[in-house]
Amino acid sequence: KKAAKAPAKPDKPDRSDRSDDDDDKLPAKKTAKAAAKPDRSGDDEDKLPPKQPAGKASGDDTRLAAKEPAKQPAARPSGDDDDDKLPPKKPAGKPAAGGDARRARAKKVATRDDDDASAEAEAKIEPLDAATALSPGQRFLDAALGMSVTMRRLSFAYHAELRARPNGYNGVPAPGALVDLTVYPLALGHTRRDVVKDIGLELLYDRVLKLNSRASVNQGGTVTTASYSTLESRFALTAVFRHAFGSSPTAPVVLGTLGYHRQQFNIQGKVDLPDVKYSMFAPGVGLRFPVMAKLIVGADAKLLLPLSTGMIQDPDQYGQAKVFGFDLSAGADYLIRPNLFVRAAGRVEVISFSFAGKGSLSNARDNNPMTQDVTGAHDNYIGGFLTAGYLY
Repeated sequence: KKAAKAPAKPDKPDRSDRSDDDDDKLPAKKTAKAAAKPDRSGDDEDKLPPKQPAGKASGDDTRLAAKEPAKQPAARPSGDDDDDKLPPKKPAGKPAAGGDARRARAKKVATRDDDDASAEAEAKIEPLDAATALSPGQRFLDAALGMSVTMRRLSFAYHAELRARPNGYNGVPAPGALVDLTVYPLALGHTRRDVVKDIGLELLYDRVLKLNSRASVNQGGTVTTASYSTLESRFALTAVFRHAFGSSPTAPVVLGTLGYHRQQFNIQGKVDLPDVKYSMFAPGVGLRFPVMAKLIVGADAKLLLPLSTGMIQDPDQYGQAKVFGFDLSAGADYLIRPNLFVRAAGRVEVISFSFAGKGSLSNARDNNPMTQDVTGAHDNYIGGFLTAGYLY
């Protein structure tokens, strides 16, 4: 049974016959493979070889590959050529953050350089020479102390037919002591060149040392003359701004001032003459002109705006009034040494009253209070001073 089912084994072919068959088959396969892989020696060395098929090619596919030329490899994705392409343009309205940072750093460096240059320039500012530093446009301190003289004249304006005329005052020159101190705080050291060094403060005090006033007194129908001790003084605190036309020792200087003044004249007795005690603002201007290195002339003008006048405007005296005044002075400084000087000056002060007719002494002098008898007054002060001073 086994012999019937099993097919007879064919005799093994002779080795020589098999080799003949192989010789017939192998060259065909090589030809097919050669056709499938065309010569690429002429292609660019940078191109990739085509991919091999995943499966084993059949005979038909091999013949088709031999007839058709090899396909060119697909182009590389755009991402592979990024190194050869320019970077994409950035939107015009949105600069790169890195550029902003670089510009910010550049600005900071420039600002720091400017600050350093400014600080270096300030450090190079040297003090002025001695003559310029003590000139009117550069000095830090102007201090003067000396003697003054003042004479008062008080007169009233009234109707010519008035018999009970008000008493005026005809004073005599009275000696006094005067202190005048002007300081420019930021000019200390004489190294600043800005305008703040020209802002200063002046303090002045002038007081009559001894004065007796003679006045007529009616005692029981008898008119007699009596002498009364009198107090006279003035005080001023003034803000000053100066401007020099140049930086030389002989440069002219203009001044702008705004002061607060207090002034009084008080007769210590009962007389037909009211006391005055002025409180007033005083805006003004001034000039300092160096004629030569050692001689400086000056002039000042102030407008006096009284805030109060004292007893003279009381209802039982001359009553309400419109009041204004002015103060004029002129003088010269002579330098006896670079920082020592003598100063001589004269002054005139006038305070004018225009009475409103609401005071007892302005209306009732003719025993008729319905008419105004005294319409105004002028309170004048004429004087001068001679001082010695120190400059810094």
